[in-house]
Amino acid sequence: MDYKQPKSLFYQDLKKFKETAKINIYTGFVVFIGSIIMTWFWGLTGALGALMLSFVVQVILNQIIIRHALTQYNSNEKVSRSEIYSMLGFSIPVALQESLYTIVHWIGLLLLIHFANYGEVGLSSAAALWQSVVIFVPAMLKNVMFSYLSSSDNHSSLINKLLLVNFLSSLLPVSIVILFSGFISSFYGVSFVGLPKVLNISAAAALFICLSEVYCYEFISRGKPWIVFIARLVRDMFILILTYIILQQINESQAYWFALISLIANGIFLILLHLRYRYVK
Repeated sequence: MDYKQPKSLFYQDLKKFKETAKINIYTGFVVFIGSIIMTWFWGLTGALGALMLSFVVQVILNQIIIRHALTQYNSNEKVSRSEIYSMLGFSIPVALQESLYTIVHWIGLLLLIHFANYGEVGLSSAAALWQSVVIFVPAMLKNVMFSYLSSSDNHSSLINKLLLVNFLSSLLPVSIVILFSGFISSFYGVSFVGLPKVLNISAAAALFICLSEVYCYEFISRGKPWIVFIARLVRDMFILILTYIILQQINESQAYWFALISLIANGIFLILLHLRYRYVK
């Protein structure tokens, strides 16, 4: 097995995609139920504790599956120090870039609290929740997508197919959220009066996010995880800096502007990834 592979490719070698999907579902339930209960009793500290609990559960379940899968191999081969460094050099940027979405959203909420009010924070949080719903299916497909990209010899044709699959799998939920944004917003009460337009923009941004994921995992499968991490870091810094500048100039609809900046940044990010893939080999 290639020690430069991250966890997803490790599962590819062991043919454990079903188990990976189950782990994602289990940890999703843990963070959802845990967030409700722990936030009720301990507020923000409880919410952070529920997030940490989901990480612990995911690590334990991954460890159980990997150890069980490795029992079928009879090998006394030792992992050398250079291979450990190689694994870390590959895995660290992958882990970092996966966490950027949460960090950006969290800092964005802090900016909304500072420059706006908790009503705008509520609008942004509700829209982010529905955006997560929209990208749920493409997120579940990324391990399979990673497998095909790492083993295919005809990347160009495969990329086009994966782009189409991600587009179609996200288009339906995006369309549903946009068409029924008013109905969805009605469940949140009169205090969320500005939610429909924020919801529509966040849902539209999900399309760009889902398509850019294909290019990101293509670069990772080629052994270029640092390119993905740096590109995402630049995109997210752009979102936060522009949000900081804009929020100082306006006195209303701050959540709308935060969502709009994110939409624009993710659109530019997708275009740049496409150009990087097509013209810089």
